[in-house]
Amino acid sequence: MPRSYLRFPHLHADTLVFVAENDVWTAPVSGGRAYRLTADDVPVATPRLSPDGTRVAWTSWRDGAPEVFVSDLDGGGGRRLTYWADPRAQTIGWTPAGEVLAVSTVGQASPRRGWAYAIPATGGTPRRLDLGPVSDVALAVDDSPAVVVTSVMSREAAWWKRYRGGTAGKLWWDPTGSGEFVRLAGDLDGQLASPMLVGTGDGLRIGFISDHEGWGNIYSLGADGTGLRRHTDHGGPGAPAFYVRHASTDGERVVYESAGELWILDSLDGSATPRRLDVRLGGPRTARDPFRVRTADELAWAAPDRTGRTSIALVRGTVHRLTHRDGPARTLLAQPGARARLARPLGEDRVVWVDDVEGEDAVCVAPLDERADGAQPLRRHGVGEVGRVLELAAAPDGSKVALSAHDGRLLVLELAGDRAGELRELARGADGEISDLCWSPDSAWLAYCDPVESGLTRIMMARLADDTLVAVTEPRFADTDPTFTSDGKYLAFLSRRTFDPIYDEHSFDLTFAASWRPFVVPLAARTPSPFGASPDGRPVSPKEKGPED
Repeated sequence: MPRSYLRFPHLHADTLVFVAENDVWTAPVSGGRAYRLTADDVPVATPRLSPDGTRVAWTSWRDGAPEVFVSDLDGGGGRRLTYWADPRAQTIGWTPAGEVLAVSTVGQASPRRGWAYAIPATGGTPRRLDLGPVSDVALAVDDSPAVVVTSVMSREAAWWKRYRGGTAGKLWWDPTGSGEFVRLAGDLDGQLASPMLVGTGDGLRIGFISDHEGWGNIYSLGADGTGLRRHTDHGGPGAPAFYVRHASTDGERVVYESAGELWILDSLDGSATPRRLDVRLGGPRTARDPFRVRTADELAWAAPDRTGRTSIALVRGTVHRLTHRDGPARTLLAQPGARARLARPLGEDRVVWVDDVEGEDAVCVAPLDERADGAQPLRRHGVGEVGRVLELAAAPDGSKVALSAHDGRLLVLELAGDRAGELRELARGADGEISDLCWSPDSAWLAYCDPVESGLTRIMMARLADDTLVAVTEPRFADTDPTFTSDGKYLAFLSRRTFDPIYDEHSFDLTFAASWRPFVVPLAARTPSPFGASPDGRPVSPKEKGPED
């Protein structure tokens, strides 16, 4: 069974609480099987055990905005304690008197002005403490009035690694509870978070998370602000290459999370080393169960073949063949961890798409029916060569595939003859990515939109027999979307090349409407304009239309 991602741990005596799969869980500190404390299946955070270990408080998004909830450790349902509707609200612990400690910006003009509140565990009006603006608060577990806080951080250190700006967390210390704070660790050039008071009396140390040495690790200072120690070595040789996060304490031990695993420090006296807690979740693990999706909601693309009888469809990165009449759908690619794009029919019996099965974009050619006589196996071309494919167009005869890459290259992949599997560069965009790829009906020519400079594009054609490039339009306008007519005699495209101001209907002035219009270009000198005059006249009914018409 795959491991879960465990977060926000806290402990008291032999009881551990944490968050996993959108619920609060409890387990022995020694490790083993964990049990759900909640079953709301909504985001929750920062569960904290009460000083007597009989209750737990946490932050829950059950009713929309984060609010503070409390429950007996033995269960019985959570009780909502706050009605702040504040997106910054967060449970941070308990007071020695048994009140829930939380931070909120309710009633403040700025979301950076968070204040600490003491909330009666049985319900009642939250009492604002003279601690603010703060993002976290640590109170002594004994009768000492000492308190340490961190100033408001714009983001958690693991979200904004090695941030050194002015909104990084700072550590403040009031050893007497008089309200006069002094700054600690002001010489550490890093992000400070998760303040903790560990130990009592002369053995009191101030623990916190800092990344001033490049990685988020647990450090501590003596009560006088000196004697800096590092207690973890995440990011070092042989250690997990992930930040320490969400550290908390019961006054003696420190528990924290790193990369979804829980770790514990038995003390901060300098001799203890962190060890991982082997916690395993029980229950049905519903958040990891596969679930079916509705194709109607997840259909991303459908391309019909030339017969109009079937289509190649994309559903959440998987490729399928769908018949337009009654009949089964056939899955062509459905591989976990892989994503397919730009699926198209290729000739009469194959399909082509772009996927990242091998780690980078590749052009995949697969048979519609791998069990048919003469069907060739699935093959991938251009792994590591095509870059990121933006557009794909398959030749009508299935002999070639044209690709537009993110670096401006126009590539052609040969799929027939002696050059099968060859990938070559046909052209390169002058100022950006080539787009709007379109093949002629005989697969001999490829038309595309070439970016000349910002705001200007031209229509180009390439003859694949000798890779000759022909400019269809001049690089003076915005010309896009070339399309061959079904007989291959004309090339139609859209262009914004008409300057036609009109009088505005709402003000006495001129307005300049976007003048996108379709245009047609005859592809041979002797091909007449389809809109021009004819000496023989034009047929007025389908019966009079002859082959020459």
